[in-house]
Amino acid sequence: MDIDSSIPGPCYDFCQLNRSLQDRRPSAREKLGADFKQKMDALISEIEKTAPSLKALYQYEALREKERVVTEEFEAARMEEKQIADGYNAVKQRRGLIQLVNLAKPSTLCTQILHLLNLSRLENVLNMVQ
Repeated sequence: MDIDSSIPGPCYDFCQLNRSLQDRRPSAREKLGADFKQKMDALISEIEKTAPSLKALYQYEALREKERVVTEEFEAARMEEKQIADGYNAVKQRRGLIQLVNLAKPSTLCTQILHLLNLSRLENVLNMVQ
């Protein structure tokens, strides 16, 4: 493969640089380039060191999102359980009231109350009596 030597290389214009930078020798330029490369390498290595921290941060955020979802599911289940327990306790309390009424010696007043009120209102009456 032949390389065409007629193509000129890049031409750099240093006229806009400070006079002190224009007059530098090639060795001084190489030294400045080496210092610049060393600083860039230091910055790159520092950026690479923070990369694992960023990965951990992303993993932490993903775990926080999963925790939020699980917490919402737990709260929903807890509320459902509370509603079921409240319903169970209400039925249990009504059955207990019915047993109390059945065990009590019926007086004429109790018999009249039972005839006038239905079962759902019986609980309210007994609570008012207590």
